[in-house]
Amino acid sequence: MGKLLDKKPDIYVAGWEEKANGKSVAILWKNGKAQILSNKRNYAKAFHVYVADENVYVAGVEENTQGTYIAKLWKNGIAQDLTDGNYKAEAYSVFVSGNDSYGALLWKNGLVHQLTDGDSDVVANCVFVK
Repeated sequence: MGKLLDKKPDIYVAGWEEKANGKSVAILWKNGKAQILSNKRNYAKAFHVYVADENVYVAGVEENTQGTYIAKLWKNGIAQDLTDGNYKAEAYSVFVSGNDSYGALLWKNGLVHQLTDGDSDVVANCVFVK
């Protein structure tokens, strides 16, 4: 067999681990090796992973010091806040097309685009770009 067919694929898993203090820690596993994404002090969860070229994107949530859930995007382990903490928010999905990253809030490249007028609670779980 050729070398390309002999190469094993990398396996990525986004999730979290519940700690004894009741807080959860956002984690990305690559081939079974854990990378902690969050600060370990506040509630955090990773919901979705997307790999494009050499970049790994993880969508999730992390509680801020005021107790508000902030939608997060981790790119190669570096966190970016997607929301300002005025409202509870969680990012459940990330999709990358070219140089643009999208999430189900809907956000594009870290900027939030409102899906509703704000009069009611809304949940957007997934995004796909064609």
